[in-house]
Amino acid sequence: MNNFNFSLDSTPSIQRYDNVGAYNTLRALMNRGENLTIKFFTSKDNKPCAWIESRYVAGFKYELQDSSLHGLINYLQNGIFVDFDINPTATEPLEANSDFQMEIFKMFVNAGKALQYAPLFRTQPKFLSAMLPLSKGKIIFRVERTDDLLNYLREKKTSNHLDYYLNKGNLLNCMSLKAQKMNIAEIEIKKKSNGKIQYLTEVLKEIPTNTILCKTLTGLGATYGEIKAKRHSIIIEPNKPVIVGKYNDSKHKGDNLFPVHEGIYSDDIVNYIEKTFEYNSKHTGKNSNKYIKILTTPESFPKVKSAFEEVDYDIRFNCFLLYDECHKLVKDADYRNSISLPMDFFFQCQYKAMVSATPIEINDPRFEEQGFQIIKIKPTFDYKRDINLWVTNNLLQSTKEVLAKIEDKTCFLFCNSTDTIYALMKQLNLLDKSAVFCSDKSVDKLRGLNFKSAYSTWDEKNMKHYNWLTSRFYNAVDIEINECPNVLLLTDCYMAEYTMFDPNTDIIQCAGRFRNGISSLHLISNINNHYPIWNRDELNGYIKCFKETYDNINLLYEQNRKCKMKQEAYKAILDTLPFTQFLTTDGYINYFAIDNYIDNEFIKGYYQNSVNLYRAFSDNEVFSLSSYHNNHYKLGDYERLHRENNAISLKAKRKILVKQLEILGDCSTELDLSFKEELRQVDKLIVEAYDKLGKAKIEELRYNSKKIKREIILTDYHNKARGNEAQKLLNLDFQIGAWYSAENIKSKLKQICKDLDMKPLKAVTSHTILDFFEAKPQQRGKKRGYLIIRKKFI
Repeated sequence: MNNFNFSLDSTPSIQRYDNVGAYNTLRALMNRGENLTIKFFTSKDNKPCAWIESRYVAGFKYELQDSSLHGLINYLQNGIFVDFDINPTATEPLEANSDFQMEIFKMFVNAGKALQYAPLFRTQPKFLSAMLPLSKGKIIFRVERTDDLLNYLREKKTSNHLDYYLNKGNLLNCMSLKAQKMNIAEIEIKKKSNGKIQYLTEVLKEIPTNTILCKTLTGLGATYGEIKAKRHSIIIEPNKPVIVGKYNDSKHKGDNLFPVHEGIYSDDIVNYIEKTFEYNSKHTGKNSNKYIKILTTPESFPKVKSAFEEVDYDIRFNCFLLYDECHKLVKDADYRNSISLPMDFFFQCQYKAMVSATPIEINDPRFEEQGFQIIKIKPTFDYKRDINLWVTNNLLQSTKEVLAKIEDKTCFLFCNSTDTIYALMKQLNLLDKSAVFCSDKSVDKLRGLNFKSAYSTWDEKNMKHYNWLTSRFYNAVDIEINECPNVLLLTDCYMAEYTMFDPNTDIIQCAGRFRNGISSLHLISNINNHYPIWNRDELNGYIKCFKETYDNINLLYEQNRKCKMKQEAYKAILDTLPFTQFLTTDGYINYFAIDNYIDNEFIKGYYQNSVNLYRAFSDNEVFSLSSYHNNHYKLGDYERLHRENNAISLKAKRKILVKQLEILGDCSTELDLSFKEELRQVDKLIVEAYDKLGKAKIEELRYNSKKIKREIILTDYHNKARGNEAQKLLNLDFQIGAWYSAENIKSKLKQICKDLDMKPLKAVTSHTILDFFEAKPQQRGKKRGYLIIRKKFI
């Protein structure tokens, strides 16, 4: 057996970290423009480090110097890469007990950056989690949670930039305080000699990146211009009908459009992208390229993103992302969280913009951080539109009145409640003359009521004389018909407050759907004086109060880390607090939700009284108040709400009905009679009782159904028995001073009941004569009978 001689070096080798290799990997990621996820930490040998990862590269450590830290942050903020680390090995350890992550965290806090904090109850008790979203990725912090740190953050007022947000100006003016911090450019648009308005592409060839385009007018062709632009585009539209309409438009027949909505899958999108690239590889001429032109809903955007990832083509650097009708980000935030689903990714894109004719100020600080500008289209001509305002306490009657005045032309009625639409169609007897355009669910609901003319997309062939549209069709849908219809906007503040129209957005959008113009525009609305009226300071105070309450409970949650039962109790309370409506599912501030809350409260203020609603149009850049009507009826929508309230007892409801019957009085007009018929449909018995017994008797009977029915029967009998016909027959058969046998009396009374179709309350006997006459019992011979003395009733 061979002997092997060897020795061990007693001097330990020092294994140096390959920071050069780490920097080369980082440099390759930045050269490709990849988004990075960064976490800062201190290594075991006390060196400042960053943990770096991307979608395609697993995490790795990179030791930092001052120059490399600044270069890395510059890339994250601005997407700019320069070769910043000449000697990656020249890293130095920090001072003893340094917390590098905390230093970076406080650096961003002091700089006023909009860090997004996870609620304390969502994180581990010992740590505070935060994220800083940037142009080329994000920085994630997980720092030790201490009282000193929390006090520091409270002093800095960094709680999701809430204080920054609350000091903003009026949401309803897109050129307000927020806008003043952005660059604003105005572009004039004119009317041509033929009376037509210039198209947007005639004054703005392409929408620039990082732009909020305020079109001012609908129908200028912003999406048309982007579809025609010689670049790959993804256009986010608010809903499916808009996408279907543009996809089917003959103007876009050769534009390689691809619609993405419910029912379209990632594989379909992948196939479309690959076919487009395959076509371009075979057609290399200057003007022969096809461009990707995808129209998608916000909810379907993840499918688009997934498809591009599958074909390894990065949207962020190769496509223009346009969010159309961007005011919907605010308008729909309270009931449709998914409307803002693409926004985190939106801010990662190099080429992006938002557009609307009616933008609402959006206070997400990322717009300002990324240097967004506002381009406002400024018409050089008078573009005001006439509007007729009908303030009423009875939506049905006023709608009936307006329709009677304009029945000669096709009518489009916008109302964001299919229940209200169906009730109006039925009460106005318009079911056979109407078509309804609404969501798929509402189509199913209406067809379940045997109403067949309900559709989820617009098509002129389905149009009828009366066409009802929900909010699904307020925006972006082009209705091109060969006539100028009448347009009615219907608001019911009592039965469906979500039917309120915002004069600054909704009404402009609805009127702008008709590309060939309209004949007349009418807003018919009731008002609800129970709505509060807030000013900006009051709303800010409300939200601050919500936040303070949330923070206080959150603090109690934090202070009871060792008691699971108490923590669960405080978490249950946190989940019910009003401020949670302003948080995303991940626990970050949802700025669109706060914008939506304030916007909704301002709109309620318009509909609190007729004066406010009048002022909304009398001093308006877009509308000219053509006529103002204040229609008041004896019974209105407020009374209807009360009598149809299923939460109250039958007795309480009947008291309301009796009070409303008193308001109607003698019903001297046909309209009064129709109101009374509505009450009869609610409770036939109580209306009959009011007519036959009166209010006092109903109250005496304590609104009891059984007692009321019995009293009506007695009253009917007595009224009939004492009526003229009965008295005439009684006078004919029975003479004063005459005697009649019991047998004869019984026979005559039965015959009278039969002749008058009277149903006696009890068996007819000879004693029944005493109900009608004063009579004296007498017996003549063996026969009993009565001597008639006088009539009881004259």
